[in-house]
Amino acid sequence: MGFTKTFNDMMYKLSTLDDSEFEELKSLLSKVELPTYEEYRHYEKADPNVVTQEAWSLIGGLKPQSISIENNPELTIWIENYTKRSRETIGSIHIMDYPLNSSLKPHYDPKSKTTFAFLLTAPEEGGRTTMEGRILDFKEGQVLEYNGTKVLH
Repeated sequence: MGFTKTFNDMMYKLSTLDDSEFEELKSLLSKVELPTYEEYRHYEKADPNVVTQEAWSLIGGLKPQSISIENNPELTIWIENYTKRSRETIGSIHIMDYPLNSSLKPHYDPKSKTTFAFLLTAPEEGGRTTMEGRILDFKEGQVLEYNGTKVLH
C-alpha cells in the first residue's frame, strides 16, 4: 500500500511492490539491453543531464547505466502498467549502483517532472536517501515517486 508524506509543501509518494511485482521487475532488469547509439544520442539531446557523467555530481565511483526503452519492450510495458504513464512520457530508464563510500550530491532534475525510483537491493551499510535534506526510510522493494524539478533529492 502506498502513502503520501508532505514536509513543508514538498511531496513524495512511497509505496511497496508486492512480491510478484518485485520479482518480475528484477527478472526484467536482469536481461536488459543498453541503448543503441542512436537512442543514446536522442537521450543526450533531449536531456543531457541524464547521460553525462558530470551532471550526476558523482562522488566515489557512482556510475549510472542507461537502459534502452526501445529494445526492452517487456520492461517498458511493465513500467507503463505500474506507473500508469504512457511510453511517450518515459524520458529515460537507468540503474544506479552506489559502491561503498559513493554518493550523489543533492540536486533537482531540470527536465524530469515525475521520477520513479525503485530500490532493488538494500544497502549493506549507509544508503541514505534524502528528500529536501530529510532522511527517508526507503526500503528494498519500495518505490519512491516525486517531482524531480521541485524536490531536492
